[in-house]
Amino acid sequence: MPDVRLESCFIVSGGSDGLNLKSFGYFPIWFNSESEHLEYEEFKQLTTMVQEIYYIADLDTTGINQA
Repeated sequence: MPDVRLESCFIVSGGSDGLNLKSFGYFPIWFNSESEHLEYEEFKQLTTMVQEIYYIADLDTTGINQA
């Protein structure tokens, strides 16, 4: 049976990062804040829809600490 999930998605820190990734044809998701976390149940649900999940943190102090 073929895998019908998306090939990948990218968790980014905000809407502008998401729009930039989308302009290159990728599938971004983001939260309301860099410090918001994906709960385990949400992660499990996401893995039923996506093959690979990537996290791209900002390179500022908050982004590095949250990564």
